[in-house]
Parts: sequence; structure tokens; C-alpha cells
Amino acid sequence: MDGVAWLNGRILSPAEASVSALDHGYLYGLGCFETLRVYQGRPFRLERHVARLLAGARTLGIQDAPTAAAVVAAVTEAVDAAGLTAARVRFSLTPGPGEPTPDGARHGPPVLLVLVLPHADGPAAGVRLARAAWRVASTSPLAGVKAASYAPYLLARRAARARGADDALLLNERDELVETATGNLFLVRDGVLVTPDLASGPLPGVTREAVLELARAL
Repeated sequence: MDGVAWLNGRILSPAEASVSALDHGYLYGLGCFETLRVYQGRPFRLERHVARLLAGARTLGIQDAPTAAAVVAAVTEAVDAAGLTAARVRFSLTPGPGEPTPDGARHGPPVLLVLVLPHADGPAAGVRLARAAWRVASTSPLAGVKAASYAPYLLARRAARARGADDALLLNERDELVETATGNLFLVRDGVLVTPDLASGPLPGVTREAVLELARAL
């Protein structure tokens, strides 16, 4: 696999980067992550992604998380090392290793892992959506957090693809539109651009934020 990994200050190949089997991110899916694009060698809205990552870490109770400046520096170093003008960056933060029980004490520092991989273009035309069979809970403690425990979204996407769609359309317990399994949702209704309110439970997307800023300016 092309690309690079940044782990604990070291630049490695993605295949070489590894974390402890006792990391609570692995044991219990306790952690959060961000994915962003690199255009012409520059990460898109990196500071906003870092802010959302650290907000999620606070929600999950991850202690001793790195500062925003430290995360920005790690991502920047990894992007520079990869030398790719167009790339996809995924960086994640977990509590680190601890006792293998749900309430076990953490013994190690949090783990920050940055992956920089070549970008693969998505569908050239429109994306087909299939409604998922289950609901997103707008009152979930993970609402608005891009958590490592991503299985419900992956299962929804897999089911949608089995039906010939590209992604899953997710509703909440009130039958309100929320998001897709991998992105935010926008509609054009009677010439007006609309998107689900954050109170319905979607991830507060960084690109969603950019689209709203541009739409208001236009």
C-alpha cells in the first residue's frame, strides 16, 4: 500500500504501524477519527477537523489528549512525508492501552495515528441512496461524534450496496432525514438548498459547514 503513517512521532509505512492489543480503541471501539482531502499538497480545513476530533475526545472522556497544535503538526508532517499532491488523510485518537475490562484503568498515553493515502475519486455522476432499515438515535451520546465504533454505518452501507445503491440514507427515530452512512445530506427543494438540522443527529460535517458558508455568500 502506498502512503505513509505517522505514529508516536515516527514516519512508517501503513503496514508497519501498529498499536497495543490492549488499546481501548481496539478492545471497545473507544476513540474518534477524522478523514479529509489534500488538494495540491494542502489539507482541506485541517484546523476544523482537529477541533472536531478533540471535541469528540472530550465527549468520550479521553484524558491527556494532545493539543490542537500538536495534532496539526503531526498531520502536516505526515502529509509532507507522503509527498502527494492529492491524498486522503485519516487521523484517529484512542485512549491507549489499559486493563482489558470495560472500566479498566488506562496505563498508557493516548495514541494518535495519522494515515496519508493516495486519493481515489468517487462516482463521476450522481450517488444512489437506499434507506437503511434502522434508525440513528438523535439522543445518542455519540450523536455528532465521529466515533471509532462505526459498525452501524458500515452495515447500513453494505446493505445499501447489496441493493444496488452507492450509500445508505439514514433517518432518526422521528423519521427525519439525518445523513448518509459516509456523508452529510443536502436537498434542493423549490430552489432552496436545505440540510438536516444538527438536532436531528447528523455529524457536524466540515464540508457541510463549508457548503453552508458558500451558499449563504451566494
